[in-house]
Amino acid sequence: MKYLLILVGFVFMVGCGEVKVHENVNEDLANDSLQVMNIIEEAANSDTIIDDLADEDLMKLVGFQEKYHENDMLFVTFSEADENIITFTVGSSSKYSKSKLIDSDVKEFTENKEAIEAMIESGKPYLERND
Repeated sequence: MKYLLILVGFVFMVGCGEVKVHENVNEDLANDSLQVMNIIEEAANSDTIIDDLADEDLMKLVGFQEKYHENDMLFVTFSEADENIITFTVGSSSKYSKSKLIDSDVKEFTENKEAIEAMIESGKPYLERND
């Protein structure tokens, strides 16, 4: 019984942090964007500059840029929210690559991540959100 309660608690904790993808948002884009923003957030919180980022994480940042920003033939956008998600994610990634991780940059990453999560969940472009 004790193990069942621990398992249920773990499932509940994992489910609470999950961002639900709205039907008007490209699911692959949403997941890739959240992955990139999590990498940036973790790096910023641990004061890791881009030169010290793990190769795997660096490749994910570069891969997002190449897939969604530099080659629009690799995916289909569903809405204006998709375009905004790309803009916010690429902007955050670019800023991180040039950042010295000063507090204002870290604060902006956090605000951008929250905006991206809200757009993913609501399916609404940045300027149409109500949060």
